[in-house]
Amino acid sequence: MDIYIDFKSPAAFLAFKPTKAFLTARGQVTPGLRVPGLKVQWHPFRVVTRQVPQQGTSESVAESHKRVRAESRRRIFLKYAEVQNVTMRFPDHRIGTDLALGALAEIEGDRLPYIAACFAAYWTDNADLDDAGIVQDLLQQSGAVHSGDLSTARASLESALDKAEEAGVVDTPGYIVQGQMFVGREHLPWIGEILDN
Repeated sequence: MDIYIDFKSPAAFLAFKPTKAFLTARGQVTPGLRVPGLKVQWHPFRVVTRQVPQQGTSESVAESHKRVRAESRRRIFLKYAEVQNVTMRFPDHRIGTDLALGALAEIEGDRLPYIAACFAAYWTDNADLDDAGIVQDLLQQSGAVHSGDLSTARASLESALDKAEEAGVVDTPGYIVQGQMFVGREHLPWIGEILDN
């Protein structure tokens, strides 16, 4: 099972806890969430996020609809965060995640503690995950085994994105199970049925 995430994706962040629970429920799980008979690999994927448009003095109908839809999506994300009892603070400006995603591609072994640390840093503290100092701290704090000094992380991300594109990934959270692509945590029950057959 291949799982694709971007730390700045609100949908991927809110899928993290349910995905871990899903994997845990599949059987005896070791600390790295390695389910017997199921190899789980976490991969980086870059998504494009947009800020909620500000209401203008001469807003067109189309601009108004775009703003209202964006505000509604944000409220729904915040409601799901409340239900999950997790802190979720949307940044007030764009924050990059490319360097942290590139580092994810280079981690050897268990990637889960690093993923958890990056999600928390982004959504609790609005940390810049494109800053080398911050990413290095997250690698150390999480105990991740990283093969380099971050100088190759951006190239590793681009290579991972090429592979994701070949696999048909279009958004996060993305799950590939037995060659089938699913986008969104709402598909976890269906994925479970596929794994059980």
